[in-house]
Amino acid sequence: MKRPDGYYLLRLSFLILMIFGSILHVMGCDRKSSQQKEIMVVFRYDDYSTGSSTEMEWKIIEAFREKNASLTFAVIPYVFSGDVESPSPGDVKALSQIKCNILRNAFRTGVVDIALHGYSHQTIQANIRTEFAGQGFLRQVEKIYKGKKFLEEMTGVPVTCFVPPWNRYDLNTLRALEKLQFSSISANLSGDAIRTSSLKYLPATCNLLNLRNAVESARSCPELVSVIVVLFHQYEFLEIDKKRGIITYYEFCNLLSWLRSQRDVRMTSIRQATTLINDLSGDRFLVNKRIFSLIDLLPKSILRRGENIYYASNKFLKVLWLRVGFFYLTIVAASVLISFLGSYLVFPRSMLIMNIAKYASLTVSAIIITYAFRNMHVSYKGMVVSSLVFGGCIGIWGSFRFLKKQRLCVRTNNLGKKNDN
Repeated sequence: MKRPDGYYLLRLSFLILMIFGSILHVMGCDRKSSQQKEIMVVFRYDDYSTGSSTEMEWKIIEAFREKNASLTFAVIPYVFSGDVESPSPGDVKALSQIKCNILRNAFRTGVVDIALHGYSHQTIQANIRTEFAGQGFLRQVEKIYKGKKFLEEMTGVPVTCFVPPWNRYDLNTLRALEKLQFSSISANLSGDAIRTSSLKYLPATCNLLNLRNAVESARSCPELVSVIVVLFHQYEFLEIDKKRGIITYYEFCNLLSWLRSQRDVRMTSIRQATTLINDLSGDRFLVNKRIFSLIDLLPKSILRRGENIYYASNKFLKVLWLRVGFFYLTIVAASVLISFLGSYLVFPRSMLIMNIAKYASLTVSAIIITYAFRNMHVSYKGMVVSSLVFGGCIGIWGSFRFLKKQRLCVRTNNLGKKNDN
């Protein structure tokens, strides 16, 4: 018995989907390395100031001392006494002598490194929380210089790392840091970098709750040395703030104990990490920005792994491009198949439906894709919907062309039979 023409197209479509699925599986598989992997976990504690909880900070220092580990305290030298999210004028409070002594002693024992966390941590704009981004170069140099000089004089510790409040900075900030001989900056991946800069970039990648998952992701990462930068604040402890808190101090200590028990994990401060890690250049930072923008286009439950790691090279970026490409090609192929089969079954029954579907699919596709790409920033949902409507449009028009060709063949055969008779 002769099989219908659509049968072979159906088999071909399923074969394409199987190939895509197999490639995705291979791309997602973890590749084991015969060499020993190392995971660097860098801890950054923000907002140490004369108004922060001294009791909790003592406990944090003791917890790291017990684990023979180090962390970085990002220190506000002159904390604003009013609402830091308002640019209204007000008084500032200098870091107290007691707080400076704590830092000095913790530094001498190797537990704490000191980073400058802005000047007063007060925003300069009402609509965007930022202390530096948007200010002129000379004004930024002045504020950073005053904060650096104060901390170094009060603690006797060289301050060479800068942590911008709210992780916001601009190119003027980077130029100011170079002028003032800072060696590193730690913000997050929303900022920018200068390729020719001498600064080392070590952005935050996760919080305390994501840390265990980040370590597991690092183990599946193809790179031999993985870097995780953990950012946390005092308000994340439930003992300090029950509304914003995410962890108790007891759970925090258990987390540190778990990390210490992992043979492939090494806990460090920012200063230590900048001496142990070979490449923390602007190029690496910009590569990671592209990696994270691609990770945002993948479904978290299937392929979105490694979003809490600071990658070392272009290797994972290339792998990620293949994952993203094959993922969306699979969506397009599935959409083409479904819309083709649906149209193949419906179109022969109604010419009106066929004509409406043909042109409506083009219009809807154009509207949705234009909306998804309207601001040049495409979300995961926008990409999925765009792929579905694009594939659906191809399937509908493909079915129309296939049926048209099929009718032409039938007419030709019928005409041939009449001529033979």
